[in-house]
Amino acid sequence: MRRRSLLRSALTLTALPPCVHAAGSDDILLGQIGPQGAQLDAACHEQLAGMKLAIDTANARGGFGGRKLRWVRIDGSGLAPAMLAAKAQRLGSEPSFAAWLGPVGAASQQALAQLPPDGRAACIGALSLQDRQRAALPGWQFHVRASQAREAEVLVRHLGTLRLTRTAIVSRSGPDGNESAGVLAAALAERGLKPISQASVTDDPATLQEAARKLVALDPQALLLALPAHQLVGLIGQVRALKRQPAIYALSMGGGEALIEGALQRAEGAVITQVVPHPWSDAQPALQDYRRACEPAQVRVGYASLEGYLTAQVLIEALRRAGPRVQRRSLRDQLATLQLPLAGMDVDFQRDESAGSRYVELVQIGPGGRYLR
Repeated sequence: MRRRSLLRSALTLTALPPCVHAAGSDDILLGQIGPQGAQLDAACHEQLAGMKLAIDTANARGGFGGRKLRWVRIDGSGLAPAMLAAKAQRLGSEPSFAAWLGPVGAASQQALAQLPPDGRAACIGALSLQDRQRAALPGWQFHVRASQAREAEVLVRHLGTLRLTRTAIVSRSGPDGNESAGVLAAALAERGLKPISQASVTDDPATLQEAARKLVALDPQALLLALPAHQLVGLIGQVRALKRQPAIYALSMGGGEALIEGALQRAEGAVITQVVPHPWSDAQPALQDYRRACEPAQVRVGYASLEGYLTAQVLIEALRRAGPRVQRRSLRDQLATLQLPLAGMDVDFQRDESAGSRYVELVQIGPGGRYLR
């Protein structure tokens, strides 16, 4: 309970209605739109906490020519895209508005896409999107993390190195899960391979049990998972209860560190793709700065919060290059040409791709739920 309380505290954003933004304020205004509270999954909570950490750190260092960043949240819980778009337009009409940071979900992207061309602003680090949803705002959308297709490419290349050819895919039931399964299948097809079976699961534990029973009977060498953290742990438990030990590989699940204590250790041996560097590494000064900032802010050190922190750092660097009197279009132009070495990643928006970074590494869950490189 204490950890949840600390995380909620870390995520407290400015939540004033756009129409009451203080007249004459010299803040640089950023927006965030999407569901809040219990409707957010663990990964989003931690990613947003990392973004806020970067903003607070930049403000503590004096901001931009004396101007501070102000991050205003629009609660999109249960609202139709048209209503979300109206709220976004009100906030985006503020003269000091510069960009959207961390909007959550496809509905938020649909809302921002409805804004008139002269009311648009750069959108950085949208969360909880599938690859097909990344192009909702052409010319204005900047994704830092590597695409899911890139994750699948790296994972399947590793399987080829180990000569693991008999694979089965498990994904979450629904359109998003189907797309993730398709991404994995496409990566296999690029190497002339096909999964021997596919299964989808829901939050009903019976579906995990049935998927494990069905797939294990086919004796795969490896299971390829596209599941949120709690389902990944649950499925692995079901597979091991059947006394089988196929290799377990998964696309980045996000929020694994937020699982109840002891849960992640049940996934020992699983290999996960990660789209940011190892948060506990001492190899990069930026990672050391991140960890030092986490402790007083009571933000959990981990892959999800680091992803949010580095995403916000990309925006902060673009703001710095745009100068203290930044305008939304000049910021967009800075982002579009940005090339930035960042904590061991190379961010480059000049590539004609859906992501600024192609960074993906494979990390194994070791004893006690620790991540091993």
